[in-house]
Amino acid sequence: PSSIQLLSIFAHQHRQHPGIPALAPTNSNSCVFFFMSVRFLVLLLACLQARTTSSVVPCNGTGAPCFIQLGGVYNKGCGDTRYIASSIAMVKIVNGLNNGKGFGVTAGGNENKHFFQFNFSFATYEKDEYDTVGAALAANLFPRLDFIVGQGAHCGAEDKNTLKMARIADNYQKLYLTQRGPSRFMTAEPQKSHMFSTHLNSDEYATPAIRRYALNGIKNAALVARKTENFFFSGVQLGIRQRLGEAKIDLPIDIELDDGNDDSWQDKINATMRLAVNMGIDVLFLTCTDAPMELAMQLVRQMQYEHSFKSIWMIGGVCKFGTDCGHILGGNQISPVETASFRDTLTGLTASEVISSPHWPADILPLDTPQMDNQADIFAAVSAVAQVIQTYWLFRPFDSTKFISDPNVYTELRKSMASGMTLGYSFRGPLTWSATGALNGRQPSAIQNDLSGNYKLIFSDIEEQSFVFPAPASLACPWQHFRNYSLASCQLCSHECKKCYDKTTWVQDEVCGCVEGAFSPAQQIGVACQECPAPGGVCKGNTHLPYPAGGYWGNSSDPIKFYECYNYKWCIGGVNFTCQDGYSYNMCQGTAPDYFSLGNAVRFKCPTTSSGKWLLALLIIFLVLLAFVVINNYLVANFDSMDIFLDSIQRLAIVSQFQLRWHDGFAWFFFIFDTVLLDADLCRPECLMRWSFNESFWLQFGVLFLFILQFWLPCLWKCVREKRKHQRAWSEIVMKENSTCADDVHKSIQRTIDILSMMYAGIAKNVFDVFNCREISGQRWLRTDPNFQCDSSQHTTLLVFSSLVLVFYIVGFPVAMGVVLWKKQKNSEIHGKRLLATLGTLYDR
Repeated sequence: PSSIQLLSIFAHQHRQHPGIPALAPTNSNSCVFFFMSVRFLVLLLACLQARTTSSVVPCNGTGAPCFIQLGGVYNKGCGDTRYIASSIAMVKIVNGLNNGKGFGVTAGGNENKHFFQFNFSFATYEKDEYDTVGAALAANLFPRLDFIVGQGAHCGAEDKNTLKMARIADNYQKLYLTQRGPSRFMTAEPQKSHMFSTHLNSDEYATPAIRRYALNGIKNAALVARKTENFFFSGVQLGIRQRLGEAKIDLPIDIELDDGNDDSWQDKINATMRLAVNMGIDVLFLTCTDAPMELAMQLVRQMQYEHSFKSIWMIGGVCKFGTDCGHILGGNQISPVETASFRDTLTGLTASEVISSPHWPADILPLDTPQMDNQADIFAAVSAVAQVIQTYWLFRPFDSTKFISDPNVYTELRKSMASGMTLGYSFRGPLTWSATGALNGRQPSAIQNDLSGNYKLIFSDIEEQSFVFPAPASLACPWQHFRNYSLASCQLCSHECKKCYDKTTWVQDEVCGCVEGAFSPAQQIGVACQECPAPGGVCKGNTHLPYPAGGYWGNSSDPIKFYECYNYKWCIGGVNFTCQDGYSYNMCQGTAPDYFSLGNAVRFKCPTTSSGKWLLALLIIFLVLLAFVVINNYLVANFDSMDIFLDSIQRLAIVSQFQLRWHDGFAWFFFIFDTVLLDADLCRPECLMRWSFNESFWLQFGVLFLFILQFWLPCLWKCVREKRKHQRAWSEIVMKENSTCADDVHKSIQRTIDILSMMYAGIAKNVFDVFNCREISGQRWLRTDPNFQCDSSQHTTLLVFSSLVLVFYIVGFPVAMGVVLWKKQKNSEIHGKRLLATLGTLYDR
């Protein structure tokens, strides 16, 4: 024994609770150093002793109690105090039976009883230290025990290590009583023939509800599951799929959410709930974690006007959403009603009475610890050992010299547990195990939440509670009435049947939607509808929003008002708010991406390559500048008739700028008119950049400035050279008759006035356009360019500059020319040579 006790000290922690007989004497901690130096020798001795020493003090038939060794190894980060405190309390209670003799065994029908008491030994290890510490603890302690109270519940993350400990127990042929129930856990390879559970198979949590669903004619279901390796969640989900298949209930929607690693789980929930509503699913199963479940419940509320589920089943049995949980079903190991009703046959106590007994070690686990009722599985493990022994020897002779130390007897005891016979009754009900060690003495508890958010036991003889099905929220309403859930206290609670509002009718059973020619701004059914926006709006009814008719434009994000397009063919309209190819943005007056425009009416596809786009832009700019130069420097300068003709064309071009419903055949004429008007953004580099009125405006003045520079820079250069050559004053050079400089100055003045006159109409239009805004979808935009926003910083700059141009050019230029000509005429100088050379184009052709 001292060797084994030394190994316990090495294995981190080994304690005996006060009041329970110690398994072996306690040695001084100084022995640790000795053990560390001869660890191999001690381990060898321990193994030899485990093989040769009886683990039970033989009973002598005198009535004195014999001791059965219980114990376990527990993870400190996994509720170790629950196992320790619960086992200690039950051991004290059992040892106190029969006036302190322990529990009695009547063998072979003999009235003489043999009495047994328990010793309980335990060891603990830190979280994540199983491989380095926990395994050695188990290998040390398990050979010295007769039965092991293993860990299980509250240790989902520790499943793999619990199975490893069960494997160690199996190697030593020791019964390992776990509190873990999923079938994947109990059947995990390698098979462990000595592991038995005191926890019901959680795979079957939904079985009672599914069987009742089948009896009530449920046709289909949807499952929103959690993608996980956790035995509990995966087992419940597997059980649902299997039982639905057996009940011939279709499962057309079955999704798994990896909510820990998948950022798109919200989108999946939204899509799944929408599909479930559209398919009219009868029952919704939610076996995911809290966040997806909460979102699903919110969507149930939002979509219940379209469809309400007949039932919702939620994992765990306890809905966490308060009063929203009314009528929701669930499954659990046991309900509070059953916990208060089930009495352990051995002790005559309920689980709550064990906790409130004076034997409870409050120093290890305080009584105010949450979920104290979950200790019943551990109580059952201790009680199960005693009841299995009692039942096994009830009709067998008792050999006090061997008892369970006989390997054959121990094997037969294990086989009786795996036989499927009921060997007793404990805190969770009948002690009946399957061949795999699963506890299956009764079905899991089926519960349903009431309207206060508390749950009640259903399908049970213990407490007769009515099963509310189908959910009141799913009950039908009469013709031309709809379900009003505004006063419903929960997602599945009863609703009010209300008559369809004005301009609404049944679009499907119990669903009132808008009639054709009306719409719901919120796209809701069961609410009053509004008249379709006119003119330009088209309303198909139901929950469809209005869309623009052909020739009208609207904003798809706010389809309440529609606007007549500048060119009705640009605006195709329809449910997709479509513009003609090449046109886009507000009022379909912008150039679509990957297109470029010639003027305002012609659109062409851009080249696909970057080099092609640059080549096209440079070619267009060259051709436009060439056209300007030819018109201004050649045609107008040399042919008076052409000047008069272009002047007439300009007037017609101004008319073309009016926003009228021009025929498409005029598109190329308008391009020519823009050219005559010397419109600087006639061909915009839209394949390379986004172009707006702001760029057009400044480009127009840039072109004017370049033309003026073209006239005056050569003139200035000639005058400078002439001044240097003849050494004359500027006044003599500029004003002298027959002076080359004077002729060039007069010619430059003439060309400047010509270009100011020719570009006057286009610039005037742009200046006035700056002041002309309109409201579109709640914002102000330029009427000429609905994609340039008024009141922006760019627009403010244009307003200031345009005001100056309006005063000094639009108004000032013709006024100045008129004043000069009036004075010259008054002085009879109107036909003077110099005046004709400079201003003659204004009045003498």
